[in-house]
Amino acid sequence: MESINDIFGYDSSGVGTLVEKQFNLMWQNKIESVFSLGNGYLGLRSAFDETYPGQVRGLYVAGTFQTAGGSEISELPNFPDATALNVILDGEPIDLRHDEFTDYSRQLNLANGELLRKFTIRREDRSYELSFRRFVSFSQKHLIVTQLQVIPSHNGQLVFQETIDGTQTNHGAQHFLEGDKRATNDGIAYQTAARDGNLEVTLYRSTTFNSKPSHVRTLFPRRQVNREWTLCLAAGQPLSITSCVVVLTSQDSDQLYVDRTSLLKRAEDISQDAQTQGYKKELEKSAYVWNQQVWAGVPVRITSNNSFDQFVLNFGRYHTHIMTPQDSSRVNIAAKGLSGEGYRGHSFWDTDIFMLPYFQYEYPNIARNLLKYRVLQLPSCRTNAAINHYQGAQYPWESALICEGETTPIWGDLDVDTGKPMRIWTGKIEAHITADVAYALLAYSNSLSVGDKFYINDAFPVLIDTARYWASRVTWRTEHRRYEILDVIGPNEYKEHVDNNAYTNYMAYFNMTAALSAISELRTNTEQYDQLNQKFLLQDLEKQLASIVSAFYLPVPNRDHILPENDTFLGLKSLDLSAYREKSVGSISESFSMSSINEYQLCKQADVVLVMQMFADKFDSETRKRNLDYYEARTLHDSSLSFGSHAVLCARNEEVEKAYQYFGKAGLIDLNSDPVGSAEGIHAAAMVQLWNAVVQGFAGISQLGRILQIDPHLPEQWAQVQFPIHWQGALLNITISHDSVQITGNVEGPVQLQVGQHSVEFSGDCTVSLD
Repeated sequence: MESINDIFGYDSSGVGTLVEKQFNLMWQNKIESVFSLGNGYLGLRSAFDETYPGQVRGLYVAGTFQTAGGSEISELPNFPDATALNVILDGEPIDLRHDEFTDYSRQLNLANGELLRKFTIRREDRSYELSFRRFVSFSQKHLIVTQLQVIPSHNGQLVFQETIDGTQTNHGAQHFLEGDKRATNDGIAYQTAARDGNLEVTLYRSTTFNSKPSHVRTLFPRRQVNREWTLCLAAGQPLSITSCVVVLTSQDSDQLYVDRTSLLKRAEDISQDAQTQGYKKELEKSAYVWNQQVWAGVPVRITSNNSFDQFVLNFGRYHTHIMTPQDSSRVNIAAKGLSGEGYRGHSFWDTDIFMLPYFQYEYPNIARNLLKYRVLQLPSCRTNAAINHYQGAQYPWESALICEGETTPIWGDLDVDTGKPMRIWTGKIEAHITADVAYALLAYSNSLSVGDKFYINDAFPVLIDTARYWASRVTWRTEHRRYEILDVIGPNEYKEHVDNNAYTNYMAYFNMTAALSAISELRTNTEQYDQLNQKFLLQDLEKQLASIVSAFYLPVPNRDHILPENDTFLGLKSLDLSAYREKSVGSISESFSMSSINEYQLCKQADVVLVMQMFADKFDSETRKRNLDYYEARTLHDSSLSFGSHAVLCARNEEVEKAYQYFGKAGLIDLNSDPVGSAEGIHAAAMVQLWNAVVQGFAGISQLGRILQIDPHLPEQWAQVQFPIHWQGALLNITISHDSVQITGNVEGPVQLQVGQHSVEFSGDCTVSLD
């Protein structure tokens, strides 16, 4: 095992195994998130099987947002728990705070998503070897399977107490009503309804043993179904207990909901099938799907002299897939995935800018679903714009259900200066999200084959209505004789109420000019143009956009080649950040209020750096380098997105060693030694940023319109990198070394590529030398 820090180690063999090095309740919430399990439909925090103070048990079902009867902002509810258990060995319950134990280990197998915990308890002349196994099935999305094995040194007795516990809350907010409780010889069931009245939930748990219980009793306390089994222990003989937990809701897309009885019947059927197969067979089935869909199906491989590089990439991909819905366009990816309650389960710009490229290039059907979610949001975005007195469609900063509009809280933590709650302005003025969506839709559309209808049917309406929003959002400044964008928050959320944030202006300009190009191209099809002109008033919008973009303000680098982040940033005071970089994320807010932070040249995350990355063709290499250096000195990297973005731009700008260092830091976002970091959930987009650093950064994959660009700069620690890319209907397998780019794949017609300095018309296997 290789060591990462005091908390984590890893085994790099195979896909990789993440290891918790020792038992310590101080970091249990962090481990619950980092070791979380899931399949894109279910998300399960990896709380201990037995109960300890401070635990946060969490079971989440994608897309089931609730408001606790209207008393809360829409959030992903914490479902009743069905994994907790109490194990009593010869009259004494397991409690690692007090028990003497040896050989402790807890590990997550990335290849198949199995969590395994092992230890040996010693009590006087007795010992018990215990192993706890658990996985969320990748082959049956409603299924969780657990197994406990005990090998005693002596004859004795074991009492096994299991539960379905409906007392779970979201930090105190109870989303579900008291449930119907059932118990049969085959299992226990808890059926409940959400307080909002729009969701029915059934949990069913069945348990089998390799030894017949001597006694069983069932209890029905408030909001719980509890069952207790008593079994005999035989010296040296393994006692195995296997439980199958099934979770179903009335909103599931893979079944027709009739009533509670139908949900229970289906849950019993799924559980019975799983029990018939047994733990090992169900794990094999799940592992097969993992391998086919992820590890062998879409292999991304680094040949490196540092084993951590491939391991951490696989760790990021593991989490990406357990939090991403596979088969629904009505659900998006939450900022904390399905691993915790941070950000209430809401989706942000993270999906569109940082996560979408992975799916666009590797899983285009999933990318289509994620973007279709944005398309389905369009009616509520039009309403959102109207509420804010704008035209077109304004995308919400925080999204939940497609019909809800803005779900950002209005008030946050206390201000350190005033002691009063701070106003959260992001939902009102962090406007770049609207252009981010348009950017993602156009990038995906350009990656599709010519005949695909996604662009005209889905992307085009969003592109037009988001451009219309910007046309109403700009302000004409007579003294400057130009259109500007005032009173916004950019990606650097440490600067509120600024004018002409560079990232926002560049993205808005992109959005408006892309809409103009789309309208112009549409004119070649008179019938289609006439139809859409009538629906979207394209002729009037075209005139309005043309007038605006001709006099629109795009910030430019100053005489020192520095692009101003906003109108006032370069005139602000400097601040020594060394004291804060050594502390936990967000520690600056313990010393400064937001109004005070606004007075300093201080960045939460990449902002101008993102401009340099996304619009690299507008800046030369020297300008990109100077801005990287300038803003790095002023950036705290208090966003989990930041290190990955710096890694990408540094690699593209041939600062490869610096990029490699950023890649390493990005890999430790959730694997760091901060005992409370990640307690509220994994940093979802940071997981994908690892792939971004490898493929978009070191391998140099980008796109300029409909041309795929490959401009690699590998770190000296790597011999080569291999990955597939879906591009315009073709699957390209790419192998990059320091000397060449090898591309294989079958295409129906020539595909335009730019490989380093070479223009390539790819029609079959080829190798391009890197000069």
